[in-house]
Amino acid sequence: MADVIITTITKGILQSCKDQQGGINKLYVFPYVKYSKSQIGLDDQVLISFPDKVVYDFQAVGISFTESTSLSNGGVEWSQNVSFTIPRTNESSEIYRLMRQDYCAIYVDRNGNYRIIGLYNGAEVSINAQSGTNRNELNGYKVSLKAKEDNQAYYISESTFNSIFTVSAPAKPTIPSAPSSLVYSNFTGGATIDLSWDAATGGTGGLAGYYVYINNSYSSSTTGTSVNISGLEGSTDYSFYVRAYDNDGSYGPKSNTVNVTTLDGYSFRVESDGGIVESLECITQFT
Repeated sequence: MADVIITTITKGILQSCKDQQGGINKLYVFPYVKYSKSQIGLDDQVLISFPDKVVYDFQAVGISFTESTSLSNGGVEWSQNVSFTIPRTNESSEIYRLMRQDYCAIYVDRNGNYRIIGLYNGAEVSINAQSGTNRNELNGYKVSLKAKEDNQAYYISESTFNSIFTVSAPAKPTIPSAPSSLVYSNFTGGATIDLSWDAATGGTGGLAGYYVYINNSYSSSTTGTSVNISGLEGSTDYSFYVRAYDNDGSYGPKSNTVNVTTLDGYSFRVESDGGIVESLECITQFT
């Protein structure tokens, strides 16, 4: 009988069948905030402390995560990319709000591992609308988050996740109300007009200011509730309205519309010595 030679396996991993599964079970996102390293507790590759956060569950499907490394400026850079689909068109207002800032993401794979993406630098968001190809498929949005970090995506234990993060459905953002009682003043058919209105109430992002429109085209913005407009042309019909906007970039319904008509030949000449009016036309006040 030949001798039996026993060798020790030094490479590779022995694991039982079906101990592990592929795929991601859940994804959460939250707005990125730049924290100092003293506010983030790490134990090797595991996140152990972090400022309390609300994370949003968008009920994503088709979630995938890729991570790769490269040399950049003499150091190692990790690319962390997450993509997922929101298969409901009625999520549009919540989805497009994602594009207004960078985000972090936490995914949970089917083995119960939690990993956080964009911890230090945040992830840029891109969104593409897409339609289902079959009758049983829903239209939706393909979302990608791309982060560049100095380290791999850190792990989080389930207990740490539950102690730090509060899971919430994405809130439907509200938009500012319509400004009311838009009126004009100091207008005699000439080149200038003053507009004023009552303040609007802010939306989810908080009231930031007002957009001013002339003849249905954007003209200017202001943080106050009045504006002076100059440079109107003679013999021209003008309409004006305003819209409130918030700090998220959302704007609300338009105000009531003010209509005026300038007169022909409204210009006047003023002498340089003392400002005496030599001639003045268009003195009729419109009501």
